[in-house]
Amino acid sequence: MKITVIIPTYERPDFLRETLETVWAQTVLPDEIVIGDDSKSDITDDLVNNVLSVISPVPIKYFHHKPSLLEVKNVDFQYKQATGDLVLHLHDDDPIYPNCIEDLRKPFLDHPEIIASFGLQRVINEDGSYIENSEIVNKDYFRTP
Repeated sequence: MKITVIIPTYERPDFLRETLETVWAQTVLPDEIVIGDDSKSDITDDLVNNVLSVISPVPIKYFHHKPSLLEVKNVDFQYKQATGDLVLHLHDDDPIYPNCIEDLRKPFLDHPEIIASFGLQRVINEDGSYIENSEIVNKDYFRTP
């Protein structure tokens, strides 16, 4: 079962790097990462091509859209580039727990008839601290173990 992680980004290279580091720390690594960059500047382009792609344990497909595709078309483009059987859709500011991919993949292995798997989430401040009671988001979206 091949897994693709897609990550749209816009002018937030530090967040993107942090999120990629959490993808690389997974107990089950994805087979590829697709990044769609709508940034006007080349800062993220330089970071991905000259640093992150070099150190990544997973192949990165990077696309810098000029002009910007905007959110919906950027994400649609990334889904079309993905070659995985499963796609984990993150955003550049979505660090994930170390067992995220393993946990999200498990229902597909146990129940091949399912079409989607959703994980629990917490909302955090820019400094990385958790926003108290943000777990209510899971209840509001009917996410259960």
